[in-house]
Amino acid sequence: MSMQAQEKVDITWSPDIKLTWNDFKGTVDYNSRHSAISNIDIDYQEKKTKDSVMFTVKCLFSKQLSWVYYAAIESTESDSLLLIHERGHFDIGEIYARKLRKVLSETHFTNDELLNGKSDVIADSINKLLMVEQKLYDEETEHGSNKEKQKEWKNRIAKELLEWEAYRKETVTVFLKR
Repeated sequence: MSMQAQEKVDITWSPDIKLTWNDFKGTVDYNSRHSAISNIDIDYQEKKTKDSVMFTVKCLFSKQLSWVYYAAIESTESDSLLLIHERGHFDIGEIYARKLRKVLSETHFTNDELLNGKSDVIADSINKLLMVEQKLYDEETEHGSNKEKQKEWKNRIAKELLEWEAYRKETVTVFLKR
């Protein structure tokens, strides 16, 4: 197997992960007005047993769908500010992954509700809220170019990650209702 084939396509969120521009392997959209795009996804899977269901919820950064237009990065300072901004998108995704874990852990499921996609409906609603938040982040920070707003958001994101710390663990087990 080649080294390229072994390379992970997604990066799972961790406070220790430091994104670099080398992680942005997607095809640049030259029609975009943005210098970089981070593709963030909340992936969740469920594994049912006789009397419970275990949800695994991860915030993922897609290397293959994230891209940077290197010519748009004019200086080391703009390079650094943009990378900080893109990391903010990843962190916001993790906040919403934690929100999903909380909602799933507090929801009482029956076998029929699992079969009928109740968890999918919950995950879809959290993902919609995530998209609204990501858009607001880009608008208010002007895609990272407004240094003051970017600093405000960085502090806000750090505060929210702490507020949702109880839901950092990727797995949630819920006992089924009878």
